[in-house]
Amino acid sequence: LGSWDVPGVVTPHMDGLVHDGVTFSRAFCQIAWCAPSRNSWLTGLRPSITRAYNFLDHFRTSQPSAVTLPGLFKAAGFHTLSFGKVFHPDLPPNFDFPASWSEMPQMPLKPDCAGLQMTCELPDDTTTADMATTSLALDALKDLSSLSPDRRFFIAVGLQSPRLSWSYPRAAAARLPPASSLPIAAHLSAPAERAQLEWFRPTEVDRYTGINATHDAPLDEAAQRQLRFAYYATIAHCDKMVGLLLDGLGR
Repeated sequence: LGSWDVPGVVTPHMDGLVHDGVTFSRAFCQIAWCAPSRNSWLTGLRPSITRAYNFLDHFRTSQPSAVTLPGLFKAAGFHTLSFGKVFHPDLPPNFDFPASWSEMPQMPLKPDCAGLQMTCELPDDTTTADMATTSLALDALKDLSSLSPDRRFFIAVGLQSPRLSWSYPRAAAARLPPASSLPIAAHLSAPAERAQLEWFRPTEVDRYTGINATHDAPLDEAAQRQLRFAYYATIAHCDKMVGLLLDGLGR
């Protein structure tokens, strides 16, 4: 985020949330994997308790009576909705509906870039998965307010652009400084003493063409900057969606 003094990032709407809200600066990711991290964060339980370390297991197996964050709101009488990628598909099954959600969650699919490239710039008339997700959430806000202005609700919106592959509209990239001006990673090699999980090389990158990097042979600096540029463009796209959601809440 720009509010965290990261150079080159353009996130005015999320920066506004930081300014007007509460920032939890010591809220750390429990595990660097998508599905188990979501299981941990949405239950408030460590992976050692959820027993979810991969893309096979989920918390309902080891903790069948666990109360999730949305489940807590639902039990308190809130209407709980999920749009986009909140829980990983099928982990737990049905995105934990109906235990966590009042209605079946909806998750627009995010297609890969053509030719299995890791990044791709999209025409501005493309409807991205995050645009579709935001539209669903805004429609739900309108429906909830029209049914009962005083109805309490909890809506989770999971934007997907910053997960691989990094696809973004051309307009999002146009908001960024040139890739050549972006910094590269400060640490290009592993520390001498480390555990396997502390310096794990994600195998997901092996799916993509033109990415031939290892811990001992990192990408060249130009490639690093271009990939970081693409990642920042996905964040800029998410920030625009956050702005639309905040406008919808304000109305």
